[in-house]
Amino acid sequence: MDKAKDYFILKGQSPDFKIYYCSFCKTAFSLPFLTDQELAESYPAEYEAYNMRKSFTSLLQIVKYKSDLSLLKKNLSKANASLFEIGAGRGEFLNQAKNVGFSVSGLEPGQAGRAAAIKLFKIELRPGYAGELEFKEKYDAIVMRHVFEHIGEPVKVLEKIKSGLADHGILFLKLPRLDSWEAKFFKKYWHGYDLPRHRFHYSAEGIIKMLKNSGFSQVEIIRENVPSDIIRSLEYYNLGERDLLGRAIKLYLVLPDIIKLILAQAAVIILSPFKSGRMIVIAKANSL
Repeated sequence: MDKAKDYFILKGQSPDFKIYYCSFCKTAFSLPFLTDQELAESYPAEYEAYNMRKSFTSLLQIVKYKSDLSLLKKNLSKANASLFEIGAGRGEFLNQAKNVGFSVSGLEPGQAGRAAAIKLFKIELRPGYAGELEFKEKYDAIVMRHVFEHIGEPVKVLEKIKSGLADHGILFLKLPRLDSWEAKFFKKYWHGYDLPRHRFHYSAEGIIKMLKNSGFSQVEIIRENVPSDIIRSLEYYNLGERDLLGRAIKLYLVLPDIIKLILAQAAVIILSPFKSGRMIVIAKANSL
């Protein structure tokens, strides 16, 4: 792929990054490969995962949380299940899970996120990175919501997750989908790349292959349409291009937020027969 930049935090004023695709594993990865410590500065205190969203966007986010929790409950065989979230951000999802009966805990490397979780929801998150995680107890569900793509050692983390899942426990992932129409259309401006924070980029086939090779079974892929992702990708295109499409996008971006969202939702509906830009992945670890 062509060289791409950090369009989310640095608005295109970043060093160049490249994305290489492995045709065997059906997965792509970002170069240069950065360590957790090198990437830390790409998650500033104002990073959106650490801060509450604006009113209307916040309502939409809560709807997503409830939908995710409904899926989790549907796939778990017990009430009052335990849930551990890796990369819990400001703790908002864990708070919603707690409100519907889950016993919750989680991990968050960002100090700003941990501080927000305590201040907003009185939830104390463990510090540290996913690769350093050691489970001292078993959980019915381990969740990574738009976190797995940030991890530099995914196979190692999956091994740790297997050790932390209770019998009949599930792994619940939310990921950008590399083989989506959005990735193919927007290319380097696709919001799902989110360079350099996203270190791996998974197709549905790629994540299924990795999970099965790591000892997971019954892998289910569920499409997820997110209109705001399309808006973000259009914003990134507008940062980088001044062609005819870029000029049309600029006119779209000055519309009121609610109109932009309605139009993006219409595009999502029209293109729903194709592969959407995000996916939900539910998997169970093979029994020993």
